[in-house]
Amino acid sequence: MGRSQGDAPPVDGQSTGREVPVAPQASLARMRKQVLDRVARGEVSVVRACREAGWSRSRFYELRSRYLAYGEAGLLPKPRPAARPDRRLGPPVIDQIIAYAVSHPTEGSRTIAAALALPRFGSWRVSHGGVHNVLRRAGLSRRSARLAAAEAVNASEGGPITERALRDLRAQQVQHRHIGSEVLGEQVFLDTMYVGNLKGVGKVWQYSAVDGACSFGFATSGRGRSVPAPPPSSWSTTSSRPTPRPGSL
Repeated sequence: MGRSQGDAPPVDGQSTGREVPVAPQASLARMRKQVLDRVARGEVSVVRACREAGWSRSRFYELRSRYLAYGEAGLLPKPRPAARPDRRLGPPVIDQIIAYAVSHPTEGSRTIAAALALPRFGSWRVSHGGVHNVLRRAGLSRRSARLAAAEAVNASEGGPITERALRDLRAQQVQHRHIGSEVLGEQVFLDTMYVGNLKGVGKVWQYSAVDGACSFGFATSGRGRSVPAPPPSSWSTTSSRPTPRPGSL
């Protein structure tokens, strides 16, 4: 028994049951033509025809314009390419983009793409969008990030230290700075803090003392505009955890 013109070709290989049925191109074109002919004869409206076929109205008018321009051939599905070309950039051009961005941190994506097209930089043909995507994935899309990367490279190679790198180094030194002693009671750090103005009490002050060796703290409170600190014998002892910053004492 022969196949009709609209039958699908035989499938080679065993079926797994997960295949999605797809209508042949000729059958799909005939179905589209039937919908257009029904609307042209006035049997159904455009809205009802689109609802029954599962189309949008913009899709209906697109198919009708293709049918009027090319006939039944315009109703066939558009051919798809066999394989989509790989548009990803290779590792050599990615390394060149990052190296140029770090060595020229103030230049943007368009300038970098134009510079890489020069023979002295390898004559790479890459769009500014591709350059931006590479910099974004590398965390160098912002100028400040590229400047920081350039300063880090210069500092590691023994080059000149910029003001930004110098500020970072000083900030790290301040964070690790420690003031204290190894002998208990040798250094005691004193501090006075204004607690607040309590109703019926007045202004309340706190007097603190912390030992520089063991971080053991002593504290007392007083009220009034100016209250002298009482003798240490009358202070209450409290353990100071964590160690207060010496700069605030």
